[in-house]
Amino acid sequence: MVAKEKKTKAKAEAKKEEKKVETPEKTEKKPEPQEKKPEAQEKKPKEEPKPSKTYVIPLKGAFHGSRTIRHRNASKIVKQFLEKHVKGEFKIDTSVNEFVHSKGKSSIPRSVKVAVSKEGNVSTAKLA
Repeated sequence: MVAKEKKTKAKAEAKKEEKKVETPEKTEKKPEPQEKKPEAQEKKPKEEPKPSKTYVIPLKGAFHGSRTIRHRNASKIVKQFLEKHVKGEFKIDTSVNEFVHSKGKSSIPRSVKVAVSKEGNVSTAKLA
């Protein structure tokens, strides 16, 4: 039995030596990564934010009725259209109102092209 114990101890020692030999090969140091060039880190100039959505609002319904109230009907149609298509709160820029009233109160344009951009919780409709 003593001979068997010696053989197993010798085998265990041989395995330990093999492990010791293998470990230096595994722990080789990797080369350090090169630093990035400063040219690649330059920031691009910021572009102006584009409007998120463009709508063409038909003002056909404003022509039903008398000539003197067309401009009021057109303003209501723009507001109703934006309530339907824009979720949440919105503001109509004065440029849209000025465009609707540009020809006078009785001869309004047939349609209005509006760009809607969202800033936070509030959407703003401007003349496109």
